[in-house]
Amino acid sequence: IIDENYGGGLPNFPTSNIVQQLYQPCHKKLEEPCKQLVAYVAKYMVACLEYILKKVLPAEASYKDALVHEISKIVKATIEKSKEKCLESVQQMLEMEERVFTVNPQYMKTFTELKKSEPENDTLLGLRSYCSIVHARIVDHLSQLCVYWFVRNGLLALDKKLNTAFTPAELLKIMKDLPIVEQKRAALKRSIDSMERALATAEED
Repeated sequence: IIDENYGGGLPNFPTSNIVQQLYQPCHKKLEEPCKQLVAYVAKYMVACLEYILKKVLPAEASYKDALVHEISKIVKATIEKSKEKCLESVQQMLEMEERVFTVNPQYMKTFTELKKSEPENDTLLGLRSYCSIVHARIVDHLSQLCVYWFVRNGLLALDKKLNTAFTPAELLKIMKDLPIVEQKRAALKRSIDSMERALATAEED
């Protein structure tokens, strides 16, 4: 590619077409790790929230499993929505990175440092310098997107959703004991009442 396009510009100043073509294989490698990270963050957040739920609710509570199930559905739906939005933003980011562009002064600094120690073609050194800029830019931008969609528009919005997800009647229904538990509790209460009456009778005698 370099040989075919060399001479298209000033001496030692490759045309943008050369750099653009050389950069494309590097750009294609960005999509998969970016999307994998978003999927990992979504999965990790769901796992953390479910763990917190199980620890916060009393282990002996008969309603625990039912309540965890209902809240988990809301959590998963919220995180999934954040994941979709984040992936849309990631796609936009990747489209912006498709064209070679930077005004970052670090580009020339990196290029100069590489030039001192490595006798590579200037075009290849420029490509390496530019890829280092893109790498740092992607990491920073992707981190911001994850915070924006999963935290600001995910976790912080989740609180409002949970507050309005259940009516008092629905919560009462979820937290209501199972019939067998109610029967056991009623039987225990009857036994206690019987023992109290027997004790009271014995004291009177």
